Amino acid sequence: MNVKSPCINVCKLNPKNNLCEGCLRNSDEISNWSKYTENKKRKIIAILKNRKLATLIVLFLIFFNDCFSNELWVGKWKALDKWQSEFLIEIYADGTASTDYGNGENGNWTIVDGNLQIIWESGTKDYIFSGVMGYQRLSKIRGDSYTSGMRKLLD
Repeated sequence: MNVKSPCINVCKLNPKNNLCEGCLRNSDEISNWSKYTENKKRKIIAILKNRKLATLIVLFLIFFNDCFSNELWVGKWKALDKWQSEFLIEIYADGTASTDYGNGENGNWTIVDGNLQIIWESGTKDYIFSGVMGYQRLSKIRGDSYTSGMRKLLD
């Protein structure tokens, strides 16, 4: 019995993992398919099933992480500037944020690698992450940056 090619005509190699986004074969498996024995082709088909399962698991974990991460960050946070003065950052579920720092400012946040990134109207960027010393805020503005502690306030 001939083993049919798993190609589904969605032929695009992902440069990060060298796998076809359609059939999940790597470039060697694609280019050598016609040279392989039927037994080798069956083994590759079995490998592809595992790759598909692994891909689904990774996608699920990414989705779950994003859902969990959003809930973790939403709320009011007490932050410190580089002079250790306290101010408030509020993270809203709709992807926006506000602060009472200075004259106050608004921004938009996204989850990046499980951590929060806020881009403020002024162009300042804050990265909030859980580190070995608790929650930390890395603030970047015009080539300068500093890290300070943060704590979430109870609602």
